[in-house]
Amino acid sequence: MGSDQSKPTQPPRPVRAAAAAPQQTFRAIPDTYETYEQLQAALRHSGLESSNLILAIDYTKSNTWTGQRSFQNKCLHDIDPTNQVWNPYQSVIHILGRTLEAFDDDKLIPAFGFGDATTGGRACFPFLTNGDVCVGFDQVLQRYNQITPGIVLSGPTNFAPVIHEAIRVHPAPMR
Repeated sequence: MGSDQSKPTQPPRPVRAAAAAPQQTFRAIPDTYETYEQLQAALRHSGLESSNLILAIDYTKSNTWTGQRSFQNKCLHDIDPTNQVWNPYQSVIHILGRTLEAFDDDKLIPAFGFGDATTGGRACFPFLTNGDVCVGFDQVLQRYNQITPGIVLSGPTNFAPVIHEAIRVHPAPMR
């Protein structure tokens, strides 16, 4: 038990070095902008000249439990009837409009919802049912406020229908 002959005579195996961690390529954009105009100028400086915007809103049930942790125990789609407090979706629609609408020459914004009980993961639905698209983010926000109270959240989260619709609405230019 305690003799030297009972100990292994082979040298210990070398420990394989851990693979080098991949170099991180993500860098947060410093939030040093105090106005929308400053942010727009930075976007222009970065090369953004114009865009064809499209907006899709996630109506899956995950908005319920995510809101329990991050939105005062309310669904992220909860709309304040007094309109004094915006939910996160209303805030983002407003911020996107103030920031990016200047880059959309025609101001036509196709807006869709997905993940609700009606469409599930199979389809998406347009904010305007007559085939029209919203004119500006003010109308996107107005339609969001009108339709959201009647939406039944469901799932699954499936971006494919929205991606297919985006391709249909804004096809890639031929080269």
